[in-house]
Amino acid sequence: MLLYDLRTSEKAAGRHHLLEATAGRPFSFWFLRAAIRVAGLFLCLIVPLIVTGIMAETTISTLLLACLFIFAYILFWAALCFIISAWQKPGSLILMTLIAIWVSTSVILPAGARLMIDQSVSLPSGSDILMLQRETVNDAWDLPRDVTMEAFFEHHPEWSSYEPINSSFEWQWYYAFQQVGDQQTGPLSTAYQEGRLRRNGIATWVSLIAPPSLLERTLQSLADTDLKASIQYEKEVRAYHAALRAFYYPKFFHNQPFDAALLKKLPTFESILH
Repeated sequence: MLLYDLRTSEKAAGRHHLLEATAGRPFSFWFLRAAIRVAGLFLCLIVPLIVTGIMAETTISTLLLACLFIFAYILFWAALCFIISAWQKPGSLILMTLIAIWVSTSVILPAGARLMIDQSVSLPSGSDILMLQRETVNDAWDLPRDVTMEAFFEHHPEWSSYEPINSSFEWQWYYAFQQVGDQQTGPLSTAYQEGRLRRNGIATWVSLIAPPSLLERTLQSLADTDLKASIQYEKEVRAYHAALRAFYYPKFFHNQPFDAALLKKLPTFESILH
């Protein structure tokens, strides 16, 4: 919108030839005019980014990289507009051409690629994984206790020496069938994660011909909010859960004494990260 009529507006006003003759070097004149507009736009974008980044305690290197990527993005569109605006065509045609390019790369191409990727790379439904886990847990109430415990000890033989109690309920059994529910969904969860990564890899290649998507994915990567960061966080949560089990299970299955002072040794999520 800032650059499409860089020259046509002057032609419509009858000043185009006069400006070029006065400037002596027409290319430098139009380039300088475009550069001033682009610089103003760049400042309008990065000033709020830097201010909010500082407020969020973002590192200087991350902010500088974000500014660099935004500058490259603006430079791409500015160069495209500068070239097309030099056409000896009406301003309305130049505008429609630029809008068509922008809509194609910002909307049509990403949406079409998303549909193609979803069709070509199948993955289990998250709701199916959740339903299987809950059904396994709920069914365990009606199964013989030995069936659940054998399935649990198959993956956790270190607790198989526990001594069951003759009661209608025991905590060891309760936590065991919760864990068995997670074990049942393990293959589906792995397939779901791998499918997401494959889709993300294809989308990364597609974004190379869709500058808006490329910038979006780049900034998400800088902010650690992309898919890889999400999956890494899921792994960290699983590791934390495993640490909690390692802390509590000896007390359940080996009948170790427990008092409140031991809670000081309870694993924390931050300790798992380090």
